[in-house]
Amino acid sequence: MSNTTYCPVSRTLGRRPEQLLPAIPYLLGYHPTDSLVCLFFDSASGMRLSSRVDWDTTRLAVDDVADTLAQRAHNCDAVSVLLAAVDPRAADWGAITRLCIAFLDRGLTIDWAGECVGTSWRGLECTDHCEPHVLDTYCATVAELVADGIAPADDREAVVAELAPAADALPDLSLAPVPPTDASAADLENWRDCAIEQCMVILAAESPLTGADVAALVAGMGDIRVRDVVLWRITVGERVGEIGDRRTWAVVSECVRRAPQDAVAPVAAVAALVAWQMGEGTRAMAALHRAWAADPDHSLATLVHRCVDTAAPASMWWQVMAGLDEYTCRYGHGQ
Repeated sequence: MSNTTYCPVSRTLGRRPEQLLPAIPYLLGYHPTDSLVCLFFDSASGMRLSSRVDWDTTRLAVDDVADTLAQRAHNCDAVSVLLAAVDPRAADWGAITRLCIAFLDRGLTIDWAGECVGTSWRGLECTDHCEPHVLDTYCATVAELVADGIAPADDREAVVAELAPAADALPDLSLAPVPPTDASAADLENWRDCAIEQCMVILAAESPLTGADVAALVAGMGDIRVRDVVLWRITVGERVGEIGDRRTWAVVSECVRRAPQDAVAPVAAVAALVAWQMGEGTRAMAALHRAWAADPDHSLATLVHRCVDTAAPASMWWQVMAGLDEYTCRYGHGQ
C-alpha cells in the first residue's frame, strides 16, 4: 500500500448504551469520574471521536461545551452522539437535557443520553418506575477491545505518569553515535542513513530497550531528515500502519520517559503523533506537554496539537505522508 492514501477503518460499534457504557474506559484510555463523556459516530456507526469534559464545566457552560464538541464532531464527519454523565458528584438531569437540545441545534442526532453511576445506568427515556440498569462490564464490545490488546489505566493521572521522567533517564546522549558538530556534509549524510536503519530496528524490537537504544532513537528523532523518513516508513512505507501500533507507542513513550530534558521535545512530539494515530487524545496531550516544557515552539508538536485540538481525523496524516516519497523525506526535496 506504499504511496497510496490510506484511511484507517474506524471501529464499528453498536450504539446502544448497554454496549457502549461499559467500554468507555477502554475508549478513553482510563476510567473517568465526575465527567461528561461523549462518543461521536458517523453514518455507518463508526466511532469517530471520544471526548471527556469535567462535569461541573458542562453544567455551568452547556452551550460553550456543545459548541466546542460539535465543531470537533463535524471536523471528523460525525453525525450522532451518545452522551453520559459518568459518576457525577452532582446529578443534573436538566443539564443532560439542555446538552441534548444544544447538540440537536448544532446538527447532531442523539443516540442516547443519560447517567452512568458505579455499576448502573439510567437514560433520559427511563421513567420513575424503571430500576437502574446493571452495567455489564464484560459485554461483547469490551471483549472485542480487550482482544485488541486495549486496557484502560486507572485514571487520567496514571496516563500522564506513563510519560513522566524516569529515574533511569539518560544524563546525556553519549551512548548514541551522533556526528560531531563540525562533521562534513558526507559524514552527516552517512550518519543519517545509519540512524534511520537503527531507528527502524529499535521500533521493531520486542526485547526491552537498552540505554543505547533509547539514546539512538532520541538522537534520530532530533534530526528532521531521519525523523521524517522513519515516520514515512511506518505510516505508508515498507512498514505501513505501524505509526498507530501499541508497540510503537511502548517504544517512543519509554524514550520520552528516559530522554534528557534538553533532548526530549522531538521524541515527545513523535509520541504525541503516535498517540493521535492510536486515537488516544489524553496520551497525545500528555506527550505534548512534555515537548512544550522543553521547547514551546517545536514545530511538530504545534502541528499535532492543532490536529488533536480540532479532532482532525487520523487519516489526514496518512494523506500527507501518501503525497510524499522517501527521497523527499530524506533530502527535503523531490528527485
